[in-house]
Amino acid sequence: GKSAYELTPSLLNLMNQCMQIMLSEHDVASTFQDVFEMVGPHFSVSRAFAFVREEDDLYSNLYEWCSGAILPQKHLLQKISIQEATPSLLEAFRQHGMIIASDVCALPQDMQNALKGQDVAAIALLPMWDEEELAGFVGFDHVSYHAWSPEEIVMLGNLAMLIANTVKRERLKTEVVEKKHILDTVLQNTGFNAYVTELETGELLWIHEPLKAHCPADPAFSG
Repeated sequence: GKSAYELTPSLLNLMNQCMQIMLSEHDVASTFQDVFEMVGPHFSVSRAFAFVREEDDLYSNLYEWCSGAILPQKHLLQKISIQEATPSLLEAFRQHGMIIASDVCALPQDMQNALKGQDVAAIALLPMWDEEELAGFVGFDHVSYHAWSPEEIVMLGNLAMLIANTVKRERLKTEVVEKKHILDTVLQNTGFNAYVTELETGELLWIHEPLKAHCPADPAFSG
């Protein structure tokens, strides 16, 4: 028979659609919005959200989807220190891989305190790792008791891994742009002529702006 943890065709299809969105979207905010708008109704959750580390130990709810008349909480959850507010969160992620609670009263007291006033009765939190560092976490909650099924847990866990890759890709892209800007500034100020080519093909990948004027009128030198 079918394992209780095996994804059904409909869930596999949902995962495939999420992957397509993450691969095709250029804007991370749009990616999260589209994925949450697809996954949230499918699992009938009240909210879907993602916390992302912005600096050191400070995490912010940067993306949130709410069902129907459910009130958003994003504006209340900015630049929160995990170590100070919910020290048991990181420990639970490292020990159990995720946090699943059909009733938030079963959570450690510091997590219960953090959720007070947010109208959350059941919650699933899944970490996004960047090497050994917690890059953020994805969450899904209900305003009433909810018994999470094994199928939901497996699906949401896979989704969290996909989202983590998207966040990491965006961070790396930002770092590359910043480093290129720094390199450009240094070269502009030193007057060095420099260019970068693909090692195997010799294709020109980047050229110092002042050097373009001295290069042949080749399409490769115009980018």
